[in-house]
Amino acid sequence: MAEATAPSGDAPAAQPVPAQSGSTTQPGGPTPTEPTQDFFSNPLIWIVIIVWVWVIFSIRKQKKKDSERRQDMENIKKGDKVVTIGRMHGIVSAVEGDTITLKVDEKTGATIKFDRVAILRPEPVPAAKDEKKDN
Repeated sequence: MAEATAPSGDAPAAQPVPAQSGSTTQPGGPTPTEPTQDFFSNPLIWIVIIVWVWVIFSIRKQKKKDSERRQDMENIKKGDKVVTIGRMHGIVSAVEGDTITLKVDEKTGATIKFDRVAILRPEPVPAAKDEKKDN
């Protein structure tokens, strides 16, 4: 028959570890070693949000510039000073649909025809100076 042997003095007997007070570990829940984070504490989320807002405002700003340019090009009329995309300066002598004729030389009266899309911008008209400021 088998005799029961007492544990030898070499190895300590295994004792159960007492549970820590205040520990609420549940199966499937976060362990005490894992930090809990909410959605907006992640820096990557903030970077994505900032880039998204920047893109939205950039698109709105570009649409506004495009609208202003389109309006400027539609309002070109005879006598306006303009600059072409080739940086040629001239005075509009005729507007016929999508073709604009520019007078490029006052002495000879030389004119050149351009498509409307070849006009870069109208030259700004210098503001009239107040006579009171000069005196």
